[in-house]
Amino acid sequence: IKKTVELLNKSGSFWVLLPYRETDHFVKLAKSNDLFLTYEMNILNKSGEGPKAVISEYSKIERSFIIENLIIKEDSQNYTNQFVNLLKDFYLHL
Repeated sequence: IKKTVELLNKSGSFWVLLPYRETDHFVKLAKSNDLFLTYEMNILNKSGEGPKAVISEYSKIERSFIIENLIIKEDSQNYTNQFVNLLKDFYLHL
């Protein structure tokens, strides 16, 4: 993370995708390097389940914090519209 801080310009940001269980450790590491968590998207397999992964944005500038959830599947096992719209350009069959 130290190299990222060196390379990041004042107004820049960087994004990471981590397993949920690693998120708290990375947030602490980022804070100790004067970085601010500005965005977090929790990725859930289904509504009501805990997150499996987290996409996070960090910046040298403190901004308002945004948190969102991305739910992959509905109870019917079909992909959610949100998931399809996000990834339709990358998959042949969604």
